[in-house]
Amino acid sequence: MPATNPMVKLEADEFCDDTDLVTNLVTKQKARLERAY
Repeated sequence: MPATNPMVKLEADEFCDDTDLVTNLVTKQKARLERAY
């Protein structure tokens, strides 16, 4: 997962024990990237 945003990486590290939260975070990040293009 490319964490170009330091805050995103912090959130991912913080919730690394909860797969659902990480998956949700990645899904949101993918949605943001798709909107950017």
